[in-house]
Amino acid sequence: MADEKSPETFRPVILADLAREGRLLWCYCRSCSYEREVEPRSLGLPDEQPVPTAGQRLKCSRCGSKDIETKPQLYSEPLEVIRARYRGASGR
Repeated sequence: MADEKSPETFRPVILADLAREGRLLWCYCRSCSYEREVEPRSLGLPDEQPVPTAGQRLKCSRCGSKDIETKPQLYSEPLEVIRARYRGASGR
């Protein structure tokens, strides 16, 4: 007889988790491809807001679209630091 274990369930990462860990929230506009990282508490959203659904309450500062994807900070360094390093290495 197979061992019938119920699958583990995990709660989604919330904005308070990112703030506590000193991580940023990555925001990506699906309409114009603009992306930026922001301090989670700077958005004025509840600390209990799940990261995957935070984009539903945001608007792109470039094009005004409300089609925003949000995830925890993707890299250990801010995007601006990575881009500057890439531009310096590529001679742009």
